[in-house]
Amino acid sequence: MYKVGTGEKGTAAGKIYLFAHCGKDVGGHWVYCKEKLYLRRNGEELGLISVICPNTFKDLEVLKLSCGNAFKESKAANYNRYFPLLTDGENLFTVFVSFKSVKRKVKAGMQEQYNRLRGIKKEENKKGQSTAKICEFHLVEFDLSTHQKEVEKPMEASEKGLVDELVEGFSGFFSHDECLKALRVCSNNIEPASQWLLNKGESERVKTTVGAKRWLLLGQAMTKEGKDTEVVDNSVLSPNLLTNGQWTIAKSQVAFYSNSPRAKIFSTQQQDVRVLGDKKSEQRGEATVEGCLETIELKGSFIEEVATEFPHYSQWIITYCPLSHKFYLLSLDNSSIICLLEYGDFPHYNTLT
Repeated sequence: MYKVGTGEKGTAAGKIYLFAHCGKDVGGHWVYCKEKLYLRRNGEELGLISVICPNTFKDLEVLKLSCGNAFKESKAANYNRYFPLLTDGENLFTVFVSFKSVKRKVKAGMQEQYNRLRGIKKEENKKGQSTAKICEFHLVEFDLSTHQKEVEKPMEASEKGLVDELVEGFSGFFSHDECLKALRVCSNNIEPASQWLLNKGESERVKTTVGAKRWLLLGQAMTKEGKDTEVVDNSVLSPNLLTNGQWTIAKSQVAFYSNSPRAKIFSTQQQDVRVLGDKKSEQRGEATVEGCLETIELKGSFIEEVATEFPHYSQWIITYCPLSHKFYLLSLDNSSIICLLEYGDFPHYNTLT
C-alpha cells in the first residue's frame, strides 16, 4: 500500500509518504472518509469493510454493512459480492443490484395473438398477463456516526495482564477487544489464544454493524426473456457494470465510468427519480410478443451521458477527494497521477507526475 502526495494541502505531487506490505492479496476497493481508510477486500465475507489507519496502514476495526437482501438473494449476491465503495467525505455509499418479477398485462384485444405467438393455449393464460423480470440498481448510503458493536462483557482484572501480553505479542495488530475474545474462547489460556488469533483472528474480528441510512433507485432495466441476469440492449445499466468500471460520488451526483470515453451521470436526490421510459415496445411492431404487452415504466435518477476525454490507459483508478473537491486518476501503466478539475468539468485534466 502507498500513500502518495497529490500536490494539494502542502504535499509534493508523486512523493511516497508511506509504504507498507499488505501481507496478503487485498484486492478490492478503497475510499478515504473522515480521516480513515475503508477497504472492501475480495474474498472476505459478504458485506465486510475493513477500517484502516491512513497513518500506519494498520487495521482498526471491521464494519458489517446491514443492507436488506443485497447479500442474501443468490442472483444478486453474485454481483454484489464485489460492490464498489463511494464517499462524499461524510458518509459511505455503495451501489447494489437486485432482481424482481413484475406482471405485464396483454394489450386489449391481443390475447389471442399473444397466445399464438407464445404457443400457449387460451386456458393456460386466463388472466391475460405475462411475468417480466426487472434488474434494479440502488445507491445505498450508510451513516458512520450511528453503529453498534458486538458487545462483550467488561474485561475482568484477572484478564487484563493476559490481554496486554497478547496485544504486545502481535505488535498491536489485534485490538484489546479481539485478544479478550480469543482468551475467552480458549478459557483464558494464552497459548491456545495466540494460536486461535493466528488461525481465526482476522476472520473473527469484532464486527461493527452499520445500517443503511437511505436507498435511492439509480435505474431499472428489463432482463432478456429466459436470461434473468442479462438486460435488454440500450439499458441504462447492466449487472456486470457494477464491477466493470469506476464509480464516484460528488456533491449531488454519482458518475459511472467504463472503458469508453463517456460517463453516465445519476442524481443522488430522491426528487429526481422519474420514469425513464421504455421505447422497446414502440420500436418493435405488434407482430412480436413484446408488441402484445403493455409497456413497463422503468424509473431511475439517470441524468445524462457526458464525454470525459480521459486518457485511455489499460489500468487506471479514479477517486474523488472531498477535501480538494477534485478527482484524481491514477494510471497503473506509467505510475502517473492525473488531476481532474471539479465535477462537471470532465474534459480538462493536468498530469501531476
